[in-house]
Amino acid sequence: MFLSIGNINFDYLIFTKEPPVIDGRIEARNFVIESGGSACNFAVTITKLGGKCRVFGCVGRDGDWLIKRLKEKKVEASEIIKVAERESGKVFVIIDLKGHRTMIAYKGANELLKPELIKKLNLEKYVHVHVSSREPCFINEIYMRIGDKHNITLSYDPGWTIVKRESGEILNILDKLDFLLMNRREFGYFIKTNNITDITKLFSKFQKLKFILVKEGEKGAKAIHGKKIINVPAFKVSVVDTTGAGDVFNAATIFSLKNGFSIKEALIVGNAAAAFKITKVGAQAAPSTMELCNFLKERGFERIALKIQNWRLGND
Repeated sequence: MFLSIGNINFDYLIFTKEPPVIDGRIEARNFVIESGGSACNFAVTITKLGGKCRVFGCVGRDGDWLIKRLKEKKVEASEIIKVAERESGKVFVIIDLKGHRTMIAYKGANELLKPELIKKLNLEKYVHVHVSSREPCFINEIYMRIGDKHNITLSYDPGWTIVKRESGEILNILDKLDFLLMNRREFGYFIKTNNITDITKLFSKFQKLKFILVKEGEKGAKAIHGKKIINVPAFKVSVVDTTGAGDVFNAATIFSLKNGFSIKEALIVGNAAAAFKITKVGAQAAPSTMELCNFLKERGFERIALKIQNWRLGND
């Protein structure tokens, strides 16, 4: 089973013809309420691909609907903490006709998810732990519990807010990670603020780190390990909603690697899952295993599609 740690939100998706402007007024052409948050988006993608995933995070007094919605999507929700003194996190996402987004986030109960709460978890029963949009101190707390003893891999996607605020601390926890995931803006800022002129030295210093995975939007994605850089182009699709595409990429890529795929194959799967998602509404519109296979077959990746059909479902 996988474990995903991070934010749990209500997503309010507002679809418009054009982006908002200051002191302006625009009409909504569609409005959708869905469960969201990076941790949940990751978990839903894992379950849609046939795996098992538990979410650890906080919801507020209005969180019963979120928990129910996640259970409907086969996400294990028994570790979610409900706090009566707060409302659940909420994100308002305004999406124009080109799929571009304007986001307003209210953290709510997510603020009460603290690293010391990790002590409540039995981490040894998981094959992989993913942390997203949380501070680097969460990685320290997790690594104190699992170390290198239990063959549990650990991935981290800090997100722009944390990268901007704690770039130096992220550098200091790389020796505890198997995978660091960022988008190109975050990665560029991380490199610049830490004065990293030779990326190969990171892998010499932090030998546990297997790959830095960089999401590059319409350009695709790349994996970095020392002097080795693997670039995989994006799939061209008609964009409807990009919300959650990075989380879907994260989950599909990591799930592929845990199923024995090569890094290039895993990037192709991650790109395909993210491309499928952006043709649909909502952050959790990840493909099912069959939808992902069909998407890849239609684009000439029959061999990878066949491997997906044969990967080990469940991942207990």
